[in-house]
Amino acid sequence: MVFPTVRDVKAIREFFLAAWRQAGPEALGWAGATESNIQEISSEGFISSLLSNPETKVFAFSQDGRTLGIAVNRKMDESTVELAGIIVQQDAIGKGIGTALLKSAIISAKELGFLSMRVKTETNNENAISFYRENGFTEVSMEDQEVDGKAVKVVNLTLSLKK
Repeated sequence: MVFPTVRDVKAIREFFLAAWRQAGPEALGWAGATESNIQEISSEGFISSLLSNPETKVFAFSQDGRTLGIAVNRKMDESTVELAGIIVQQDAIGKGIGTALLKSAIISAKELGFLSMRVKTETNNENAISFYRENGFTEVSMEDQEVDGKAVKVVNLTLSLKK
């Protein structure tokens, strides 16, 4: 597992763009994302601010010089961290990369003293919901979230990090 720094901005930018191209705009996990959203989150400025923000921690899984997955933790409050996302290249899904990223995100959150982790995903993303359940998360609520002017139904899941 690698913890990217601002030196890695270009590699992360390439990863986001490749993951978007592979998955496509209708893929689960990319709900409501548009080409302009992707251009924004893959911009060097956005990635630099993400990597330098003390409220976030980025985890990357690389193999043979290629980034295959990224996860991001974001501090919500003193006791809660949000797993803001796990993205794995489509051609690398099913190889344990998402699990490795999740485990690193959980370990880091515990080490930083957080008591719970939350994550949200589309209600129809059965693979993600099953993945989070298998890793100890429980569903706590559902809501409509606006993404680029569109209502997206999401499920909120939480994991206790208490030792």
